[in-house]
Amino acid sequence: MRAVFVWPLRAGAARFGTLTGYRSRPGPLTGRQAHDGLRVADVLAGQLLAWHPGAEAAHGGRGAAGAVEVHRIEVHQAAGVLSHRLGVAVDEALVRLRAQAYAADRPVTDIAHDILRELPP
Repeated sequence: MRAVFVWPLRAGAARFGTLTGYRSRPGPLTGRQAHDGLRVADVLAGQLLAWHPGAEAAHGGRGAAGAVEVHRIEVHQAAGVLSHRLGVAVDEALVRLRAQAYAADRPVTDIAHDILRELPP
């Protein structure tokens, strides 16, 4: 990776995430590329805002909604627990949580629920 580009996910004045792009060669984007990235981020933001948990079942499975799962509160709670247990930063804990889900071929929310169930009452 030689360049990183970030566009805001937004709805009006509210910002609720980012779209990150990477490139193997250094240097800035052209004006057209930067504009296109912002357009993609706006479309993605609209899709995320229109998504309703459980609605994907009507369309034959998890589909693109699987990418949204990492923004669920229990995933971030579990990342916080892992961060404390492992003595690593929260972003590192989230990466490890996602890696565990990938290795186990399970949704990241399932792994997060497993971690949260282990907590004492």
